[in-house]
Amino acid sequence: MEKLVSLKTVQEAVNTLKSQGDKVTQRRIRDILGGGSPNVINRFLKDIEAAETAGIILPGELPAALTQAILTQVSSLVMQATEGLQAEVKKAQDRETEALDDLDKAEKRLADLEIRLQETLTKAEEDRQSAEKAQAVATEKSETLEKRVQDLETERRQLIEAAETSRTEAAKAMLQVERADQATAKAEARVEELEGQFDEAQRGRVVAEKAQAVAEQKSQDQAETLAEAKAALAELKTESKATITEQKKEIQEIRKVTADLEKQVAALSGEKAQIEKALALAEVKSKK
Repeated sequence: MEKLVSLKTVQEAVNTLKSQGDKVTQRRIRDILGGGSPNVINRFLKDIEAAETAGIILPGELPAALTQAILTQVSSLVMQATEGLQAEVKKAQDRETEALDDLDKAEKRLADLEIRLQETLTKAEEDRQSAEKAQAVATEKSETLEKRVQDLETERRQLIEAAETSRTEAAKAMLQVERADQATAKAEARVEELEGQFDEAQRGRVVAEKAQAVAEQKSQDQAETLAEAKAALAELKTESKATITEQKKEIQEIRKVTADLEKQVAALSGEKAQIEKALALAEVKSKK
């Protein structure tokens, strides 16, 4: 027949083992008590552990039924508290996972925006270089036409000098002088015509230079706008989704500015074509 044990005797055996620095086990408690039901001892050990976890000191003198009710209630409260803490931990982990996902999406979006901004900046630089090349071509053709006009002016002066020399000759050379005068008049008319064409070409070159200056200014403005957009992108990494939405609007405005610049470059190309056409026409006329 198994020896009857109580919560008090089990508690005293536990205290004895702890004071000796021994490990608390069902077998050692049975050795101290001189027997007892292992199931009963294990149940009392669980109740004592739950009470210690909750910071409750169980009175050994209470009736067994009341003591068991207290232990049951304590175990239930400990379990509920544990479940509540586990639920809070799970919620916190879910919130952390969601925040990490949002951060990852935001970083990917920022990387895409930086790539698009770099492409826009590259396109603006190419447009600026194209405008500079067009200006160089227009300047070269204008200088060529200016040199041609100077050559014609030299030729006109030579004809005038020849005509003056002819007028000092004898009467027999009068007819030749008249013909020289006529040739001189034609040459002067031609020179005046070429001078007019040259002035027109000069005005075209001035227009092209102004257009180039406007294009460079707009390119500089666009570069400043792009720099501001990059700074705003750096701030996006610490801002919320609402800030990212505002950044998208700024990117759309930048794209609009880029589109306007491309239209202006196209208009400048049209003006360049007109200038080249006028220069070509002047060159053809000068050859005639």
